[in-house]
Amino acid sequence: MKDHDVQSLAIRGHALIAGAIGLFMGGALGYFLVVQFEFGLWVVPLCMIAFGVVMAAVPMGIVSGSGRAATKVYMPSGATTPHTQEYSYPESLVARGMYQDAVSAFELVVVEEHTGDPTPYLRIARIYRDNLKRYEDSARWLKRALNESEINAGLAALARRELVELYRTKLEQPEKAAPMLARLAHEMEGTADGEWAAKELRSVKEQMAKETDS
Repeated sequence: MKDHDVQSLAIRGHALIAGAIGLFMGGALGYFLVVQFEFGLWVVPLCMIAFGVVMAAVPMGIVSGSGRAATKVYMPSGATTPHTQEYSYPESLVARGMYQDAVSAFELVVVEEHTGDPTPYLRIARIYRDNLKRYEDSARWLKRALNESEINAGLAALARRELVELYRTKLEQPEKAAPMLARLAHEMEGTADGEWAAKELRSVKEQMAKETDS
């Protein structure tokens, strides 16, 4: 027998016992009212029913309240399992070469779900870059991933690298990469990402100098 079935039977057993005690207490109270205050005999069954229902409801209410409290503590969202976002539909569109439809499907997730998941932002950016060759749109979605989603440090570093690469090679706009690299080099000085940013910044400055000379 499953645990929840055993628990349910135990709760019902407690309710029946409490209800029986309530019936006895109600009968005693009804008899007292008849003898002492000359109420009609109708008061006896009325008291028995009232006490029986109230006493039976007490254990049910305690268990129910405890269950709700536990749900709030352990599952504050009200869901029985953590929500796992899946992107099988838009990914199937990518697999079939329906890239613009895939972008639209991922955009719908961003608009409707509001989960903060950076995945749809990054997928849109990469579809624009790798499949549709729309590099400005790719850069825009990479920036949105960095600014709007709950992106972790590792993915953020990767997105910044991809954005710098877009500006330097695909868009040939190194001047847009330079401020971001300078900020990263300063803020993350002494780290691997900081060293990468400083190295890229030097390369960008050289690239900009060559373009100026030409």
